[in-house]
Amino acid sequence: MKPNLILGLGFFLASCWATSLWSQPLRGPGDGPHPTLDMTITPILQSLPIYCGVRDFILWEHSHQLIYRDDHNSLNAMDLDNGSVRAYSSMTQPISRVVDPNERVLLATGIGRFFDAFHRYWQWIMKKQATPMHHLFWHGNTLYSIGQDKSVSGAEFQIYQYEPGDSLAKSKCSPFSVTTGGSVDTELKVAEGSTYPDVYIHKTQKVEIQGSESYTLWVRHYDLEKCELSPWYIYRNELPGLVKRVFWFDSLRSVAMSIDHPSLNLLWQTPEGIKYFDLGTSQTPMLPNPKQPVLATQDNQKGMHLIFLARATRLWFKTSVGFSGLTEQNIWLTDDGTKLYVAPYFGSRPYRTLISMDLPQLQD
Repeated sequence: MKPNLILGLGFFLASCWATSLWSQPLRGPGDGPHPTLDMTITPILQSLPIYCGVRDFILWEHSHQLIYRDDHNSLNAMDLDNGSVRAYSSMTQPISRVVDPNERVLLATGIGRFFDAFHRYWQWIMKKQATPMHHLFWHGNTLYSIGQDKSVSGAEFQIYQYEPGDSLAKSKCSPFSVTTGGSVDTELKVAEGSTYPDVYIHKTQKVEIQGSESYTLWVRHYDLEKCELSPWYIYRNELPGLVKRVFWFDSLRSVAMSIDHPSLNLLWQTPEGIKYFDLGTSQTPMLPNPKQPVLATQDNQKGMHLIFLARATRLWFKTSVGFSGLTEQNIWLTDDGTKLYVAPYFGSRPYRTLISMDLPQLQD
């Protein structure tokens, strides 16, 4: 049976997801749980001279700086050209991976606070008691963030915008509510990889289809330019499990879903059709760079993998000394996809070591 797309409330959602991807006819369910070409490489690892461990980091590619927090919560910048390190300040929250295109502002994850690296001061752009913030993206010089508060029926969202030089972030549009449909266990999440002006909010619900248990993904689109919230789109593809994360890759008009299933645990959908991948691990895949259609996984027994979704190719990194403990906060792929930075627990060391490695050029 072919999967289909049902329009919530009978309306057509005029969004980029709907018009360029989800309204297309789909073939499916793909070509099985093992469609990737697996390649094993033995990378040349370069250890960067950081001696207090690395909690998390981001990369400023234009100025060749790697910004990191060490084990003492010290915020620092390393010059990748000469290896010099400049101490900035202390920072207790992880560094947000939403990178300022001007490479000046460092955002703190989950709160409305940033560090101005040029003038070296902290600034609150939201009141301390405000809703926890999920930073979305920069559009030019404007930062867009979304606040999410639980409500009786689901959650209430508020979009904020901020430009460096403003005293506080300003509310963008009016608050809007999204319901869970009466299911107290349903969680509302913001899709990864959103770009201006599109924000996608999704939920997964358990359903009974022909007497068997299955799942559906529900998506709503918020247009920041029009301040409009779409009706629900129901992606009725008899998904084999709960959707843990949704990754939207705007450049390819494609979407990946991390699914809670033993083998069909990654769905990759393009306008041409869908495929299921078996990641070989129960860990949720990580996004090394929102600009690249690449996901990363780590299995402490099998090592680290990079999955190049558009090429259906998976790289396995084979090293003489195993490394472990990778999270999305300490893995970074460059914008051109040629170099990877990771900060794992390396061998028996009790702290994270920052290493870099060059990646092979994959053929299309």
